[in-house]
Amino acid sequence: MKVSSSTGFTSNSFNSGSFSRRYKGLIKEKPLKTYRNLLFRLFDYIAVVAPQMRGLQNFISVWRIIELIGPSLCVGYTTFWGPGSNMLKTMDIVSILFHIFPGEDLRKRVAPFFLIGEGCFFLLLILFVFFAAQYYEKHAQLPSYIPTAIFFIFSTFGYILPPIGMNFIGELVGYMIHDGSEATALRIFGIIFALFFIFHLCGYLHIGLFSYNQFSIRFTYDNYSN
Repeated sequence: MKVSSSTGFTSNSFNSGSFSRRYKGLIKEKPLKTYRNLLFRLFDYIAVVAPQMRGLQNFISVWRIIELIGPSLCVGYTTFWGPGSNMLKTMDIVSILFHIFPGEDLRKRVAPFFLIGEGCFFLLLILFVFFAAQYYEKHAQLPSYIPTAIFFIFSTFGYILPPIGMNFIGELVGYMIHDGSEATALRIFGIIFALFFIFHLCGYLHIGLFSYNQFSIRFTYDNYSN
């Protein structure tokens, strides 16, 4: 069943690519649209050939729920839990799941460096995906480890890191609003740098999710119709 579904998606990708090449001389596509179509074809291909990793996806889904619930615990408000209290220490340990770094003072120190590191990571990931898309467009296939690596990274770090980065950004913005002296150049740069690549990555995740859902719908339809 999966073979026929995979064949259908692969042929769709090839047809889309051949259409672009056929009318390249007559219809000039905008660079952004060309790049978007490259990504659609790449993620179509990845949705077909990469292992689904259902167990990993279920684990990440649970972790994401914890990340969404975590900020509601108000771990950063020391006056709420009581400075130096056992409950605050407990919450600091629990916050590792959604803040990575426990303790308000530690998060405040490492936040700009974490945001810059996160932005650099997403920049490298975006470049990696771009070159993979170019390679796939030229050769109509990729080394087997590349689709698996892209699927793994997007299914894990692509979902886990952005909420953590947004938490750091929210804390830093709060500090800067409360005290103008907290608005250092390093923190402002870290916020802008991370936000740019987080939003860029969200576009990639949207395209990847669209391709994956299309494949899932087609695969389910083939199973029930045959």
